[in-house]
Amino acid sequence: MPIIGWFLGKFLNQFIQEIDHWIAFILLTIIGLKMIIEDFKKECPTDTKEFSLTTLFFLAITTSIDALAIGITFAFLKNNIALPALIIAITTFITSLIAIIFGHKVKSLCQNKIQTIGGTVLIIIGG
Repeated sequence: MPIIGWFLGKFLNQFIQEIDHWIAFILLTIIGLKMIIEDFKKECPTDTKEFSLTTLFFLAITTSIDALAIGITFAFLKNNIALPALIIAITTFITSLIAIIFGHKVKSLCQNKIQTIGGTVLIIIGG
């Protein structure tokens, strides 16, 4: 996303920079609220529900909008994006791996409680 943002920043001007945080806030809040509302509508499931590929795609995009904005900023500052993008990629990989390991450790908890926590985290990230 920072590389995509860097290319966008080369072609777009202040318009994107002024509203990117609002786009992230709105999308993350909608997804977070949807997760929390679904939590209160159902009982604790006995089996786990897999996310669809579409849901995972939109979660990936919405949680990466900040990285897109960073790429745009680097383009406006006329900085090279290669090293920062590599650092962002490595950091994202490591934190995602930690989250997957943590998720497997707590999967025995009631899934809808985890969904509430996840929805809350998305809203906080968006804020």
